[in-house]
Amino acid sequence: MRPRIVRRRPGSVAGKTCRLSGKADAPRYPLLGIGAHFRPRANDSAASLPLPECSLLRLRRQSAQEKPRTTHSGYFRSAMFVGHYALGLAAKRVEPRLSLAVLLAAPQLLDLLWPIFVLLGVEHVEVAPGDTAFTPLRFVSYPWSHSLVMSIGWAVAFGAIVRARGASLRSSLIVAALVVSHWVLDLFSHRPDMPLWPGGGPILGFGLWRSVPATLLVEIGMYALGIVLYARSTRAKDRTGTWSYVGLVVFLFGAYGGNVLGPPPPSATAVVVSALALWLIPLWGVWIERHRQASAASVHCRCPCRSLPGSR
Repeated sequence: MRPRIVRRRPGSVAGKTCRLSGKADAPRYPLLGIGAHFRPRANDSAASLPLPECSLLRLRRQSAQEKPRTTHSGYFRSAMFVGHYALGLAAKRVEPRLSLAVLLAAPQLLDLLWPIFVLLGVEHVEVAPGDTAFTPLRFVSYPWSHSLVMSIGWAVAFGAIVRARGASLRSSLIVAALVVSHWVLDLFSHRPDMPLWPGGGPILGFGLWRSVPATLLVEIGMYALGIVLYARSTRAKDRTGTWSYVGLVVFLFGAYGGNVLGPPPPSATAVVVSALALWLIPLWGVWIERHRQASAASVHCRCPCRSLPGSR
């Protein structure tokens, strides 16, 4: 039997052409000369050898197909975004003497501090689509803003500030409880990444974010209840009082919808910078409180915290 003779065209291997690129399935190495073929040395491993162009295209196509897809955005730190604010709005029913600015800042205090610590380099976050079903963020380390011990410390500090500004002991304790409530809600929603104290120790998390329907049901339900309780605890003095509150409700829910439906953030830096915008929410509460007052059930209560920002 006569041996089969295969004629190679310049720049081809065994006369084959890549169907993906339409080019010869042979590598070209400009540093070795145009059209030069690479000859591996005896001590070269297979992993270190350059791949033909067609093989590279196949790998790129395969990696694109295997890349996890997500429909979630993470421009705010936590998907338990409206759930925290829901507790602040609902607390107006419990303690109408507290200003809305304080009630919006307290349950989100840990998230207000978090981007500052990340920018300082003492806490870390990564964009990792698929880490949980509900958020593309992986919280690598946040012991100073989100450990249980530090949460209690921040709660005591914030409650003391409110107390020093003239609030009653009851009001300052409610504020402190709202600060710690952030850690409790995150404990239920996060995967195991919630530290008990800085410097190590166990990390906890019940993983509500593993289920998108369950997360939406819990959070939207909490938010709706908080909206109703605040609306029933106060009444608008004028049209500004009505529409400023409606605007806040719509804005927060729109931001939450962006977290759920939007694409993942481009980088961890984008997440941190956008999280700094949360500092504007308590200022919005100051504006709202100037145009709203307590409802008839709480009009006659004495208010030792009228000097607080945004209080009547």
